[in-house]
Amino acid sequence: MSMSYAASPADSAPSAPAPPGSTPQTSGPQMSGAERAVFALGDVFGGGAAATLAVLYLFYLTDIVGLPPGLAGTTVVVSKVWDAINHPLMGIITDRTRTRWGRRRPWIFAGALLLPPAMAGLWAPIGDWDSQSAKVWFVILAHLFWTTVASIVAVPYGSLSTEITTDPDERSRVNVLRLGCATFSAVGCTLVMNALVNAFTEGHLSMTTLYLSLFLGFGTFFAVPLLFVARFTHERAPVAEHPDAFNLKVVISPFRIASFRRLTAMYLCPSITIDIVTSVILYYALYAVPEFAPSSSPGSSPW
Repeated sequence: MSMSYAASPADSAPSAPAPPGSTPQTSGPQMSGAERAVFALGDVFGGGAAATLAVLYLFYLTDIVGLPPGLAGTTVVVSKVWDAINHPLMGIITDRTRTRWGRRRPWIFAGALLLPPAMAGLWAPIGDWDSQSAKVWFVILAHLFWTTVASIVAVPYGSLSTEITTDPDERSRVNVLRLGCATFSAVGCTLVMNALVNAFTEGHLSMTTLYLSLFLGFGTFFAVPLLFVARFTHERAPVAEHPDAFNLKVVISPFRIASFRRLTAMYLCPSITIDIVTSVILYYALYAVPEFAPSSSPGSSPW
């Protein structure tokens, strides 16, 4: 999306006062070590939430909620379609937000507060409901709500990663640190999730304890760092005075470039492969590998 930016303070021509939350573009480090750490820790949500959903959510729908695999997959597809719509919408909304706290941080704050209730719906123990259609509609609505909340957090947080400093070297260091936090969070959350599921399938953990661990434990773990990001970081890049109206032709114009199409394909192919592997790995461990299955007979349900 193209935008027209305000003239920098170094220009000789008069310019409008800088909008709230913006500072003149300068070179050299602008962030303290504490601010860099706080911002990077915010991505424990990005890495951890994506990993837990990829590994456990489909398994939760089929083996805990009790949905047939076809219906479970359909509910996920519906949320993915909505995700493709609400991400650009959220970008447009945050680009046009003007507050004394900046454009991105108010949305990060609001999204962080909504994360625990969104997770409560996502992992709700509705397996004993009699109506299959009620289960399906609840799962769809809960997943749509989760996807919306995740976009409220992820889109402004991702945008903030380019606006938190105007120094290119510092921006690179901060984003490397951020991606490191996301990676460690993904690994840690996956291991903890696996331990919780094993404890539940072996009868050492009740459904109530598992549910509270998922939405309270992980919800708090994801939300608290984001609240700190909203409170203790700052937007330093110049803010667009008059963002252009949404133009679909501009959005799809990069696909006219052959190298962009190849890059998109290079991204999609491993992403699809990883999604398939992470979605089925838990089924494989429980049903195809007797040593890992909690049941003595391979292929029998652990529930």
